[in-house]
Amino acid sequence: MELPEYTKLLAKLVSYPQETEWIEFKHNFHSEEKIGQRLSALSNSAALLNEPFGYLVFGIEDGTHAIVGTSFKAKRHKKGNEELEMWLLNRLNPRIDIECIEFDADSKHISMYRIPAAIDRPVTFLNTAYIRVGSIMRRMGFCEEKGSGMDKALSAIERYQLPPIKYRVSGIRTTIILSASKKWADITKEERVQACYQHACLKYLANEMLTNKSLRERLGVDEKNYPLVSVVIKEALAQGLIKIGTPEGTNRRDIAYIPHWG
Repeated sequence: MELPEYTKLLAKLVSYPQETEWIEFKHNFHSEEKIGQRLSALSNSAALLNEPFGYLVFGIEDGTHAIVGTSFKAKRHKKGNEELEMWLLNRLNPRIDIECIEFDADSKHISMYRIPAAIDRPVTFLNTAYIRVGSIMRRMGFCEEKGSGMDKALSAIERYQLPPIKYRVSGIRTTIILSASKKWADITKEERVQACYQHACLKYLANEMLTNKSLRERLGVDEKNYPLVSVVIKEALAQGLIKIGTPEGTNRRDIAYIPHWG
């Protein structure tokens, strides 16, 4: 890339209304370890969202996305006697072709890492894989116990009120696909129904049942809008994904639900 292309790329990145799972802005340097963790997270998140690259950009004010410049010189910075770029590459596994870029925009210094999306398996930093959920960086721990990966994925997306997981099964491998955060209005009907079913599964495994209240909390819907959630539950019932779990004759307001296989 030439300088004009870098400035065009930066303009595109800062035009987003907020940080994404694959774009992170920082004003100044904090620590070498934090950079390594973020490179892992951005690579893995880019892969999950089908983006070719993730970006970590220094010199941008988070929130306003104003170009403020940075004192961090990514190419010249050292960790001990080792160049930071090499220090990072030696601790990422699998090793990925990170591009470390420095240039000036509006006469302000910018340091940028362009990180290729992970391929085949998560990228780890110091043997730990990271991921961004919304704008929060977390350790990837879905597969620490055999057979518990799906449960952990469901718990994670519910905690952050993300759209339902999608998954692909090929041979002996199951790939879990996470989606970026969405507002209620942007979630499709099918995603709402799938979220309802997955919520019922998670509740059942915890010896609990799905209710209008629990699903509202899962979907981030205000109590006053409970009829919206009632429609989702009705559709999940119609599709045979859930069934009533409370005894016959239970007061309508107290009816709760379990997955169809429960």
